[in-house]
Amino acid sequence: MLCNTNLSLALKNQLGKYGMLNFTIFQIKILEKQFENLNVNLINNSEISIKLKCPFCSKYHYYKFKINDFRNTKMFIGGCENLGLTIFFIGDFKKVSETIKRHNEIDNMVYAMI
Repeated sequence: MLCNTNLSLALKNQLGKYGMLNFTIFQIKILEKQFENLNVNLINNSEISIKLKCPFCSKYHYYKFKINDFRNTKMFIGGCENLGLTIFFIGDFKKVSETIKRHNEIDNMVYAMI
C-alpha cells in the first residue's frame, strides 16, 4: 500500500499572517530552518512532536500527532491554549492552502471595513 508522506504546515506569525511550507515526513527538520521558535521531532517513526513558542502569549505550546492519523484526517489545527487563537494548520496541502486562502480573504474584508 502506498502512503502519501507529503504535508504542509501553515504557521501564524506575530503580525497575524500565515507562512506556509510543504515538506515530507522524511524532511521534517526543514521546518525548524524555515520557522523560528519551532521545534519538530519525529518520534519512533510514528509520531510528530511539535514545540512552538506562541506568537500571541509568548509561552511554549506542545502538540503530538500520530502519522497514521494523517491518512484519515486531512488537516489538524493547533492553537493557543491561553487565548483560544489558531496558531497553525498541518496536513494535506490542498486542505491547508484552501483554509489559509479563506482566512486571508476574511482578514482582507475586515481590514477593508476598518
